[in-house]
Amino acid sequence: MAAFADEATFACNAPLADILTNLTPKTSIDYIELRTQTLDYSKSPVALSAPTKVASAGTPCKTAADPTQCITALGNAVLPDNPDSVDAGWIPGGNPSYAKPPNSPSTCCINARAFLVVTTGDTVSPLYTTEDVARVFAPIDTLEEARLLASTRTMLVDCAPGIYRAGWKKNEDGSWELLVTFDACASHNRRRVHITVDGTVTVVAHEYQALGTCGRRPAGLLEARQSTASAVAAFVASSAHLEAASVHAFRRLERELVSHDAPPNLVRRARQARRDEIRHARDMSQLAHNLGADVPAVEVTDVGARDLVSIAVENVVEGCTLETYGAIVAAFQAERSAPEHRRLLREIAGDEIRHAELAHDVAAWLDTRLTDEERALVEAARAEALQSLRARLDVEPSSELVTKLGIPTRAEAADLLTGFESRLAMN
Repeated sequence: MAAFADEATFACNAPLADILTNLTPKTSIDYIELRTQTLDYSKSPVALSAPTKVASAGTPCKTAADPTQCITALGNAVLPDNPDSVDAGWIPGGNPSYAKPPNSPSTCCINARAFLVVTTGDTVSPLYTTEDVARVFAPIDTLEEARLLASTRTMLVDCAPGIYRAGWKKNEDGSWELLVTFDACASHNRRRVHITVDGTVTVVAHEYQALGTCGRRPAGLLEARQSTASAVAAFVASSAHLEAASVHAFRRLERELVSHDAPPNLVRRARQARRDEIRHARDMSQLAHNLGADVPAVEVTDVGARDLVSIAVENVVEGCTLETYGAIVAAFQAERSAPEHRRLLREIAGDEIRHAELAHDVAAWLDTRLTDEERALVEAARAEALQSLRARLDVEPSSELVTKLGIPTRAEAADLLTGFESRLAMN
């Protein structure tokens, strides 16, 4: 892509400095702290926990005339919990595919959000938005300031080896260019980000390499390291990682079904699905290793107890949409892949079809427990997931993936998705 033609001019030297170092605020500050806090956004933001310190620099209230009062105010700095504050804070981590407003269906309803707090003399100032951060640190003249601003849009610079090059460079006019890489659902992604001297953050270009579809991802799944292996090996490693992540998803689903008094049949099937995914993860990991790829470890943050609408939104996105389409593709692969892979793919496809059926049965049970307003949220999430999936499939996979693993071409994937949507419309 032309927007990335000059990628060789970008530097990326590891290890990177802590993101709260080398900051040059226009007015001197004593202390800066990065915090996260979990809130429930299902109706109006409600704090579910006290803030947790992630990182800090400086000395709290160092120049305060009344240190005791300043320290108390610092301890009381939290995310606001009123209807006008749904955009306060940002999704922590480095996967901007999750960075949607907290009241949108795809992030409803419980999620952790990050924010900053600074102290200057007796003044304690929470920074909740990109604009808040720019106001304190503009002009943006250090790399760490540029990285800090990008992080408020859920974009992190990571110099780890990967399919795409990451990095940064400073332009003659003082602005910054960042190449930010991340993995979304079975795709490698890169964005080119422009940050002006006054702190305006703009995504100028986005490219991605689709690796196929994905199964059921648990809420709180952290981004995995990108594989530098061949296209086939990288796909298998990504699939193995997602199969392992599904183990966590079904374990959580089983526990949540029990806690909400779901029918025993649904609980039993969720438990069996977890066992299936353990086997899938083992077999796909072995295949990845045989092909020369390492499978990244699965890391999942705790999201705490969730209400029914949060479970329903995740189930309709991850189960009724992504996992169900993934089962269709798995069946397609089982017939089109190289002969040495067909037995494994057929076994996985059969299990995934049962998992998809479970997702739809869970959705039907949950529907009886939701209000009309909550059902509307779930349906909006389904529509958004389908739209996002169609966009991700609008890319031609490598010929190696098509011939070796039976991945559908762009046209075939579009046909499969159209058929899937037609069946959904009939139900």
